Amino acid sequence: MTNKQELSFDYINFVKPGTRDIESPFGLLQRAALIVCELSEQFIVDEVETKGLFGYTWSAKLHGKYITEDGEEKTEHVGFIAAGGNEGSTFFNFTGKAMKYIHAPHLKTILEREKSRLTRVDICFDDHEGERTPFDVQEAYKNGQFKNRGQNPSHSLAGPWDNPDKWEQGLTYYVGNRKNGKMFRCYHKGRELGNPESNWVRHEVEYRRANKREIPLDILERPRDYFVSAYPWLEWAADAETMNAGLVRQEAQKITLNHIVHHAKRSYGKLFHFLHKKLHMDAEQILTKLRQYGSPERIDERYIWDVSGCPELERFCPSTGEILTT
Repeated sequence: MTNKQELSFDYINFVKPGTRDIESPFGLLQRAALIVCELSEQFIVDEVETKGLFGYTWSAKLHGKYITEDGEEKTEHVGFIAAGGNEGSTFFNFTGKAMKYIHAPHLKTILEREKSRLTRVDICFDDHEGERTPFDVQEAYKNGQFKNRGQNPSHSLAGPWDNPDKWEQGLTYYVGNRKNGKMFRCYHKGRELGNPESNWVRHEVEYRRANKREIPLDILERPRDYFVSAYPWLEWAADAETMNAGLVRQEAQKITLNHIVHHAKRSYGKLFHFLHKKLHMDAEQILTKLRQYGSPERIDERYIWDVSGCPELERFCPSTGEILTT
């Protein structure tokens, strides 16, 4: 049986300190672009913008480049770099998508060479079967299973906890405070993405550089150890079996595809019915008339392997065009 769990990095920020020789923001971003491209040849650095981000005055967006099965080249936003002010330092932001292109131990080597420091690292454990939910986290917190040095950290809730009729919207339970450098959150990721029936739960530990506490570069090579050691309750993840990378993106893409099909049916279903019934056009004629080459902008076809889990499609038989009743 497939174990639908995955441990991965979801967010990484780091800062390269400035030097005694003050460079222009443009020059700093040129150097940063070289570092980015050294991390992966698939990265593309956009043109520099005089747009402030995270307290810096200049920035440039980052994209990842990939080739579809049809040979079409596509890109996706994966983060940004920024410079200007802040004692001549340079800021690097990588989203979870960026980590598809980066080998984390290689990133550690680059950071050591550039004498850079991590300012934020999010490690997430995705459980697509929902073995542990926000309710379990709430119970564990009440039982003192998040205590560090004998005290419970702060906690908070988000979502309609007091209204069971709206639980399909998803719930979130927070433990800790990011201002202190460490926070845990558990939430219904699949429901957040729009599937009210999804069991997909994400457990996420966020580390931040705070109160002069550094994030060790070793976290890039041993993410599971740092995830487990964040709070006592997370010890269950020490021996948890995990899938190879890609499952999270596959599940997210299925939810997105289901959304698009649902809204297409609402927006254009009557048009298709009219063309078929009133103008006597068959399915092939309708497709020829309306389809366009390519994939929807929000769909990454690399992760659409099947349609199980897409209620709008899984009961559809592609070979006959019939809706299955069982």
